[in-house]
Amino acid sequence: MMRLIKYLILIPLGIIVVVLSIANRGAVTVSLNPFPDAAAGTDLAILSYSVPLYLLLFGFLLLGVFLGGLGSWFSQGKWRRKARENEHQASMQQHRAEEAEQKARDMAPDHGNTHPLLPVAKG
Repeated sequence: MMRLIKYLILIPLGIIVVVLSIANRGAVTVSLNPFPDAAAGTDLAILSYSVPLYLLLFGFLLLGVFLGGLGSWFSQGKWRRKARENEHQASMQQHRAEEAEQKARDMAPDHGNTHPLLPVAKG
């Protein structure tokens, strides 16, 4: 069932990506220089690149997904820390319970198949 749902989402998404890539394959110039060379009469600087538009779109989409995930991961840090603390406390309590059970077994007389924490009938 999950495989079918995955394909119902991934196949249309793949078609959209291909169509978007074909429709936006023209090259655009991206300039990373905020100070264009006014003396030369052109704003194309050393830090300018010509890339297909679809690469630019998908690159910024991936950057947005990455930054959003990073922000989410940092905002949930307190919950992960709390989970680690709770796991540590549970481990400590489990260890203490095992020690108490062992101590009860050592203190109880040996009467066969009795549970170590239940009282033993004296007789």
